[in-house]
Amino acid sequence: VRCAGDWLPRSLGWGGRGAAVCAYVRMIFLALYVLFLGDEEFDVVVCDQVSACIPVLKLARRRKKILFYCHFPDLLLTRRDSFLKRLYRAPIDWV
Repeated sequence: VRCAGDWLPRSLGWGGRGAAVCAYVRMIFLALYVLFLGDEEFDVVVCDQVSACIPVLKLARRRKKILFYCHFPDLLLTRRDSFLKRLYRAPIDWV
């Protein structure tokens, strides 16, 4: 097991705010790391719940198989009670 990107924050602050945005940034970073810095050979990439890395992984010279396992969609997990929350979630839900 190799750890990469553990220095990236899991949320933007107190109360776990911005966790979804941070998860997307972390996954995109990890996809870039795998493509450009990783020296391991692999046949399949398994993405769990955060799909943001899939377009990045498809940019690879040698395309690998990608399995996206979404056990429960994030779209259904959060409430959108306020306008700010709906505004924050709109681009995330679109992806």
